[in-house]
Amino acid sequence: MDKNIQIPNGTHSASAHHNEKIRTALREMLQGMGINYFVTANLNREKKLIPGRNMFDRRHAYLTRGPEFAKARNALRQWHAEVDHSLLGSKWSKKDVSERTFFAAFPEHADHNLHYHLLLRLPGERLSEEFRLLAVERWERVVPGGSLDVQPVLTEEDVQRVVRYATKDFLRKELMENFFLSTEFANGDY
Repeated sequence: MDKNIQIPNGTHSASAHHNEKIRTALREMLQGMGINYFVTANLNREKKLIPGRNMFDRRHAYLTRGPEFAKARNALRQWHAEVDHSLLGSKWSKKDVSERTFFAAFPEHADHNLHYHLLLRLPGERLSEEFRLLAVERWERVVPGGSLDVQPVLTEEDVQRVVRYATKDFLRKELMENFFLSTEFANGDY
């Protein structure tokens, strides 16, 4: 059992063991999904502090975030629509999800600089500098002042490395609850 997953008295939690099994299964699934880009989507938003709270006190970090997860999810939804429209044409939303861009989105640093890591698969065999430029341009349109880092995933070792990195904090409750797949937007939820 992972020694980092312990309840305060030092005994291992059955639910923590169960969650580790979920993360392991998720990693295995993602490694087989044909991921060809690792994307970091940053909203570059400043935290809004609640008067009287110390911004460095992580016990109160949740009080400073407000609806940041919802804002990030909405921005990624809009970005996804714009990218698919550019890649697939005006009838992009009518296409089957298997023909569209797919990503798994993992939040990170919710307490001070919320951003998402995307494990992304493009439809077909599209791996190009053109996609990187398109993705960044569309993100800047959706999130003025935001930044998007797009890195190609070229080898099986790269896939394993980015999957491990994106899921490293997956066992934290708020991050697990705010992980999502782009397929949740597939049925006209744009």
